[in-house]
Amino acid sequence: MKILLTDCTLAELDAYDAEPGRLFQLLRELEKLPVAALELSSAVYRKLRPFAIFSGAKKAYFLRIRYEEEQSLYPGFAGYLMLDREPREAGEAERFCCIDEKNALMFYRLRGYCKCTGIVGRSVLSVLAAQKDSFELAPLDQYHCATALAMEWMMQGGCRVAGALAGMGGCACLEEILAALHARKMADFSGSLLALPRAKHYLEQITGKCIPKKKPVLGQDIFAVEAGIHVDGLQKSSELYEPYPPALVGLERRIVMGKYSGRRAVSIKAQEMGIELRPGQAEKILACLQEYCTVTRHSPGDEEFCELIRAEG
Repeated sequence: MKILLTDCTLAELDAYDAEPGRLFQLLRELEKLPVAALELSSAVYRKLRPFAIFSGAKKAYFLRIRYEEEQSLYPGFAGYLMLDREPREAGEAERFCCIDEKNALMFYRLRGYCKCTGIVGRSVLSVLAAQKDSFELAPLDQYHCATALAMEWMMQGGCRVAGALAGMGGCACLEEILAALHARKMADFSGSLLALPRAKHYLEQITGKCIPKKKPVLGQDIFAVEAGIHVDGLQKSSELYEPYPPALVGLERRIVMGKYSGRRAVSIKAQEMGIELRPGQAEKILACLQEYCTVTRHSPGDEEFCELIRAEG
């Protein structure tokens, strides 16, 4: 199935006073992702214009404009997106049209559909998906189900979807859509997800906001494991606990010590740190660990865990 993803991240950054160089760094990382097109706002493009972004570009570039007359001011884009119809009633999607340089219609974008879930929503999406070459769905995340809407759209046969990194501008989270497509084996990627950590880094610098450590796909701690039964299970069969391997998105699995750790987790963590425990030592260290967590009310870092081992030994 041919999936055409549009990355709208750079079209949702007008509210931030981003440096052109930082925008260009983000652009180059986003280009590495398995998306068909990158969308820019005219304000962002004006900052990027000195970098000659079209030179050697392997992705299509779309520009979000307000009026058709603006098209002549910014030549060279594969498509130009502008609002075609306001919502007629609450809950209805905005409709954008995407035209090429010759003013020929490429497709319509439907932006919204926040409440388009369940059986009713599925029927609406299936009707639209029957004209899959004519529509692109850009679900919004007001009800925290934009990724689910995007996946439902594609499962119904829709092939065009728009999202933004970390859900910028209230869009569906692009990284979640990419991870879901990989987990369900619904698309053949021509790019890599390894660019996500660096793209996230530049996005944080531009917005001045840190992405939560537990944010799906992007969070640096999503593969941090504490509970003993999970640590043991991951060692035996990681696919039962993880929908995809950490390396897919440029992350690593980390075992962290805490009050829910078990003897097996203590042994594995010590082994990872190059420490060989004596028979029966793991139980004693576990008791010290639990006491430490109770007294300090926080989990030990790697150095503190080493101190616990040395103190017990």
